[in-house]
Amino acid sequence: MNTFFPFVKEMRTLYNEGLSVETIAGKQTIYIITNTLTMDLQAQACVFNMMQHNGLCACIFCEETGVVVKSGKGHTRSFPYREIKPKARTSESIDASVEQAVQQKKPVCGFHGRYILKHLPWNEFHVNCTIDYMHGFLLGFLKRMMTLWIDGSSFEQPYFIGHKLKEIDKTLKNIKTPYIIHRTPRKIQNNLNHWKASEFRSFLLYYGIPCVEGILPNSYLEHFACLVEATFLLLQEKITAKDLNRCKKLLDVFYKCMAPLYGEETCGLNVHNLSHIVECVENWGPLWAYSCFSFDSCNGEISKAIHGKGNVSGEVYWAVHSEKILENEIKSLPHGKAKVLLKEIMSSRNTPNNENLEVGEQCYVMKPLVKMNIIPPSLAKEISIHLKIEEDKLQRIDIFKAVKIQRNRFVFYSKQCGRVKQNNSYTVLLQQPINRCDIVQVEYFIHISSPRTTIGVCSGFQRVHSLVKGRAPHIQVLELKSQEEDNFMLVPVSLFEEHIVYMEASGRKIIARFPNFIERD
Repeated sequence: MNTFFPFVKEMRTLYNEGLSVETIAGKQTIYIITNTLTMDLQAQACVFNMMQHNGLCACIFCEETGVVVKSGKGHTRSFPYREIKPKARTSESIDASVEQAVQQKKPVCGFHGRYILKHLPWNEFHVNCTIDYMHGFLLGFLKRMMTLWIDGSSFEQPYFIGHKLKEIDKTLKNIKTPYIIHRTPRKIQNNLNHWKASEFRSFLLYYGIPCVEGILPNSYLEHFACLVEATFLLLQEKITAKDLNRCKKLLDVFYKCMAPLYGEETCGLNVHNLSHIVECVENWGPLWAYSCFSFDSCNGEISKAIHGKGNVSGEVYWAVHSEKILENEIKSLPHGKAKVLLKEIMSSRNTPNNENLEVGEQCYVMKPLVKMNIIPPSLAKEISIHLKIEEDKLQRIDIFKAVKIQRNRFVFYSKQCGRVKQNNSYTVLLQQPINRCDIVQVEYFIHISSPRTTIGVCSGFQRVHSLVKGRAPHIQVLELKSQEEDNFMLVPVSLFEEHIVYMEASGRKIIARFPNFIERD
């Protein structure tokens, strides 16, 4: 029996309406957001009464039939790249195929018969159905590609890098991510089948190229980089027409080269869907707007309410109902510590207490603040220039050291913060370069109450070139410009733009930018 769950917590802030429908013993999930339908391929076939993903005419966007090819000891259906694109489906062609299937009592053009969603108003499923990159890209062909790279059965193939797996795992282990990435990198060996979708996303967007560059043959590396760059562009908060044109070319090359590089059997329906993904983004927006990440996160929250096998629906209902009652009761409470405590308990994210914040220059400085009685001469000169006062007058000003600040809803840490040993949340991209450096690592912060000034004491880096020439420009090699204490840069925190992922691989310093700050782990 189908179970309907109302979404809770973060999804209320992301979408105005949402409904989760679990089908077939809860193994396949469909998500309906306003007029868009997002689902994995198994649920897609079930809902639209179509062929499975490995069947004839399984694509919901076009009438590609596919071909049967040998795969291992058996056979599978492949959807090869075609210079002449298959005929696109229309409402009329779909209706005709469905009616023929009903009359002939056999599948016609991929359809077994009628489907219930046909009765939804303003719904044309070949237009309204979106491609979920979580299941398609990450848990689909990316996982399969990585498995082929390291699987012992591929040891004779040119793309096999299983003998270098320890070297790749060592690079992964040394990567310290910003706190925004909740799942820190873990080794591939004996773990790949246990990786979560968010780990595949981080590997694809940030770690993948630095880890396999110099190990994976160049033709395969450039092929992989096409996917990396295209995914990054389609996950941006703002996507231009130029970006979409670039994505079409990148994904066309990726799809076209998939069979020659990895074999025809790897061109499954998920790979074929790359030929439709740009049109999907043109119609419905960036991939994060309708991916299954947020909904699976909400389903995880709901599953925490289930404590037994009996009356599962009732447990979920009363848990959500109790939460709504608490939210309404908190609003009616008078302001005080009890209200603040309950809000923190109900909140899904830890927010700093206002009592621990000091107002800074376009930021909040997070306590504790330590008074600096001794200021290094080089810094004293820079501070006096920044404040436009004489150096000897600095002794009359109270100057404090801080280890973290809050700006634009994000927390920027420094190296001297004791809580950043497992993370690197102190590498920052600046809005504009200072001394030709637009990447900095914060040693600590200086805060002056009057005049109100907040400055980061930083090491400076300069971006040199992309790691893969002509591909994935969001992953770049750095050159260190200033690291010694006598040569630290003073950077106003008003220039702090965003967190970035900092890595060291093959003796080089590398950074990767985030495509957006809306989608979280």
